[in-house]
Amino acid sequence: MKDYVASVVRQTIHEYLQSDHGSFGKHILVLLPESPASLNKNQVHELSMKYNVTLGISETDRQTEVHNIPVIDISRIGQNELKLLMEEIDILYVPNISHGFLAKLSLLIDDTKTIWVTLQMILEGKPVLLGDDLVRKRKGNIFLPKPSIEKKVQQYMKQLSSDGVHFCSTTQVEKKLRAMLTKEGTQRPLVLAKHMEELAKMGEKEAILPERSVVTPMAKDAARELGIAIKKEKKK
Repeated sequence: MKDYVASVVRQTIHEYLQSDHGSFGKHILVLLPESPASLNKNQVHELSMKYNVTLGISETDRQTEVHNIPVIDISRIGQNELKLLMEEIDILYVPNISHGFLAKLSLLIDDTKTIWVTLQMILEGKPVLLGDDLVRKRKGNIFLPKPSIEKKVQQYMKQLSSDGVHFCSTTQVEKKLRAMLTKEGTQRPLVLAKHMEELAKMGEKEAILPERSVVTPMAKDAARELGIAIKKEKKK
């Protein structure tokens, strides 16, 4: 029964996101940070003219609406359903993150649905873009010592960048998204023997890989020895 319910939820979310609310096939989830007031509605509307945009809100943001853009209240969705949703999303964009959001994300403190979703997207290796207008380094006297808080911000951003997270200002979002999606379309994940060994340690019997993945001969041998079936996802 549980598997049946999950399959129904998966199909519902898939059909919802496949509906014609954008001119491109790529799906972008715009996830509101702690302060919905900082959302640039005009920017989101412009993105929706080029991409399939879905707005993710929480219970406290229910008054936030953008014309003709579908809204999902992530506070009302369980983690399993959120994972199904994230399978259908190509890229996550969180506008105007705060210092608190940046610190919690870096320290893996997932005490809000927004941070939890962002962390899951990073762990899945999917593109994540964070708006850094509120945490960007402020111009000041270069001869004065840097405040410790500024150093921490730079460390957090450097750490997340090494994990594949992208940052940009509000004015550069569309350009950055276009570059990220172009790069994503040309990348081919490389699957190694160590990946099969990690799956085996987790008790997995299947390795479901992106369609364009390159599986090394050693990875195939390891999968055969460990009893792991390799399957590739079909392109949407």
